[in-house]
Amino acid sequence: VAICFPLRYMLLMSHSICVTMIIVCWSISIAGALILTVFTMHLPYCGPYKINHFFCEVPAVLKLACADTSFNDRLDFILGFILLLVPLSLILASYVFIFASIFRIRSAQGRLKSFSTCASHVTVVTMFYGPAIIMYMRPGSWYDPERDKKLALFYNVVSGFL
Repeated sequence: VAICFPLRYMLLMSHSICVTMIIVCWSISIAGALILTVFTMHLPYCGPYKINHFFCEVPAVLKLACADTSFNDRLDFILGFILLLVPLSLILASYVFIFASIFRIRSAQGRLKSFSTCASHVTVVTMFYGPAIIMYMRPGSWYDPERDKKLALFYNVVSGFL
């Protein structure tokens, strides 16, 4: 909205719309985290009680379960779709509109400046969503603890630093 309609930004993005967007994002995130936690913690676990990970990622915790985790794998995929692919598709759709607005800028210097501003955000979005999608939307049989550690560090730490 700020790039495509800069003069109407204050009108389109009122305080109530911003608060509504915040409440919806937080509610969906908390609900997703609670669902994953509840269904993961209701499984029976056998020793050893050591997670082969830097922190308690759901795929690493599921590997400790003594029961069939196929339901949890399907749940991870569905929540991954809702919590990862839907926001990513909205971000990509917004970038289509942003790039269309940038191409309408008459000066080459203005287009270059706009593209360089967007490039950093696109890089961070890619570095966050790519590893997260690989980690949460793959079948449980593809679990590799060493790869998952690297992916988790990448999408949690590296994208946060950037």
